[in-house]
Amino acid sequence: MPVQKEHVFSLNEFRESKVLEGKEAIATLLVRIILLQPGTNPDHPEMGVGLVENYRYSQKDNIDNLKREIQSQIQTYLPRLQATNVNVLLNPDNTLTIGIQIDDVIYQFETSELTDNDIRFNDISEQ
Repeated sequence: MPVQKEHVFSLNEFRESKVLEGKEAIATLLVRIILLQPGTNPDHPEMGVGLVENYRYSQKDNIDNLKREIQSQIQTYLPRLQATNVNVLLNPDNTLTIGIQIDDVIYQFETSELTDNDIRFNDISEQ
């Protein structure tokens, strides 16, 4: 697979538009598709998993739906990044661990619920 590139709204050390490459670009694209609320992009109203809105209070029986939705979104909107495996784990503290394997790299995302009821990813790690 050719090197993935993704432009972001920040500057590099030379005050030029920052461009992420490789694994960092892939991780950014995955986070965007997981957090994006469907309906946000008028050109693609079905785009996005909507983790915060749709799965904030996930129960064990919602986990399979979330896993299928992540796989479907990757296949539809990130076809160059075909995930070979998506795992979603509901932790005892009701946080989620999402693992997505692409080309022998596992991207692991962990959520935490904050006191202001906002959900963010704690870490993005490659394994």
